Amino acid sequence: MPLPPATVRFFDRYAAYFTASDSLQVAAMYAFPASIFSATGQSVIMDRPAFLRDCELTFRKYDAVGVKRITHRLVGDSPINGVIRLVEMEWIFLDQAGERLTDFRTRYIVRDFNGHLIILGVVEVDETERLEQLLDTEA
Repeated sequence: MPLPPATVRFFDRYAAYFTASDSLQVAAMYAFPASIFSATGQSVIMDRPAFLRDCELTFRKYDAVGVKRITHRLVGDSPINGVIRLVEMEWIFLDQAGERLTDFRTRYIVRDFNGHLIILGVVEVDETERLEQLLDTEA
């Protein structure tokens, strides 16, 4: 079954905002408070100001390892109910030359209200582990 075009366009914008280090636009794609679940099972509920601070720290890490472009691939899109979906993404980080630095998967709990998508929560799969490996390689 093909993935819905609205989902593809939504995450195209999300990737563009991350590539541009635009925390305000990234935050505009979330409903707050947002739930963030780590790969270790920890959970955090973030309000908008905390989310913006976290975005800025994340952008610094991306800069430190030489990320210049972020691309993605939708892995899955499963309805949970009539308006909530679980979307799985593979994120691919590229350097200045377009070479792959790393990749990882993240799942998003997304509300779809009449075609308007917004992220309610994030379930990390292996992002922290992959970024730490990349930071260790760069050190």
